[in-house]
Amino acid sequence: MYWHHPSGIYKLSPGSSNPIEISRPIYDIIKNISRTYYDDVCSWTDDDHVYFGVGDITIYGITLNNCVLRWTISTQVWTVYKYAHEFVVGATYDSGSAIVRVVGDNDGNVHTFNSGKTDNGTAIAYELETRWLILSGLRSEFKTIRKLSAIHENMEGATIGWRNGTMGRNQIQPIDQLASQQTLFENQSISGNRLKLSVRGQNSGLSAIFQGFEIHDWINEGIIRS
Repeated sequence: MYWHHPSGIYKLSPGSSNPIEISRPIYDIIKNISRTYYDDVCSWTDDDHVYFGVGDITIYGITLNNCVLRWTISTQVWTVYKYAHEFVVGATYDSGSAIVRVVGDNDGNVHTFNSGKTDNGTAIAYELETRWLILSGLRSEFKTIRKLSAIHENMEGATIGWRNGTMGRNQIQPIDQLASQQTLFENQSISGNRLKLSVRGQNSGLSAIFQGFEIHDWINEGIIRS
């Protein structure tokens, strides 16, 4: 059994009388669920996931509209999604030929969940950001990336960006857009003691597959005193 409480999301295993909180990794989202939305939080499940629709969430100046939190049972990992529609109920439905998951939105429409290539006609948005990159192994050293590639499939038009440790999560500095499957970005000045690279876009056709960044040329500026 899984449920939402103002303090977190909890799991109660068969035969146990002690609930376990499983939402600590996403506590920054949990604490930003609107109190007025508590009675509208909905949940549903599939073979290996539990989903919670928690409404609009704003954290670090970034708004996640129609946010859905997904807990993967087998790996115990949280994934965060945003959708074009607000889901207010979810259920499992036997169509007679298959077991499918359906969700209802706040306009009274019923959707088959995670089926098709759009969110009911709206292109599916995606965002990805790397971990902090130190490059030299020493955070105290200042680095500048001058040339890099982004490797992908079906992500033409997505925007590549970066930020360093002095920039907030919503202060992404744009680099350029993806073109070919191996898009090269030259003459860059991506600088900082630690860096994050990101990709953002939307897709309504073939599945978007991002395979990573390759850094071809960077320089170590050494320890820079302010």
